[in-house]
Amino acid sequence: MKQHGYTPPASPFRALSWQSFGQTLKKPPYGAIGIKQRCGGGHVAFLLGQSRDGKHSYLLGGNQDDAVNVKRYEAGVWGAFTLPPGAVAGETLRVYKGTAAEAGAEA
Repeated sequence: MKQHGYTPPASPFRALSWQSFGQTLKKPPYGAIGIKQRCGGGHVAFLLGQSRDGKHSYLLGGNQDDAVNVKRYEAGVWGAFTLPPGAVAGETLRVYKGTAAEAGAEA
């Protein structure tokens, strides 16, 4: 975020601190930052798309099974989606057609 002129939360290494970053979205677009709670803390990742039926979300993140990759999550696990302050929501969320494994460990 710093490389693009945005000030990240005070503790960016704490995933849940991103809930106070930028603008919260009810209908997140492609590229929105997803924030969720998990056992032991939280997780953040970038939203890439959804399943055709809307029941799953596909997100690009780090520390997903000790790697940077795309994972499939149940849509309801994400507590919030944000965009950086002043960013304009771009492309609407579309059906994801890439490959992705089921979400696993985030640590």
